[in-house]
Amino acid sequence: MHALFHRPELGLLIIRVAVGASLFWYGLQKFLGGQETLAAVGSNVSKLGIAVPTDTVLPLFFGIMAALVQSLGGALLVVGFAMRTAVAALLFVMLVALATAYDQSGGTFQSWGYPLIMVTTLLGLLFTGPGRLSIQKD
Repeated sequence: MHALFHRPELGLLIIRVAVGASLFWYGLQKFLGGQETLAAVGSNVSKLGIAVPTDTVLPLFFGIMAALVQSLGGALLVVGFAMRTAVAALLFVMLVALATAYDQSGGTFQSWGYPLIMVTTLLGLLFTGPGRLSIQKD
């Protein structure tokens, strides 16, 4: 039994694929939501103290960047390529998501639990790297 379940590289692959696919899907949904969804997402950077005037193209720009980071970063996680760069960008996006979810929920864990789990998992992946079962070899 020990030999069957003592496969850290397989475990890392499973985590990478699950987290990457989830982030990819959420990023894709932002694009599919259209311009209004992207602008709403982009305006959330204000939670980090970055002033984003709503009467400019900046909310849309930040929304497109967040969706792009989530979808492309998620895909890179799945295949294990440029992973630390992807994880660093994804961490920023998920920290904004965490701050937004926490602020909007009034502290209800059901609302901000998912972004918190993603942030902690991404932090772990930042330290582990892609592993042997990946395109990139560290």
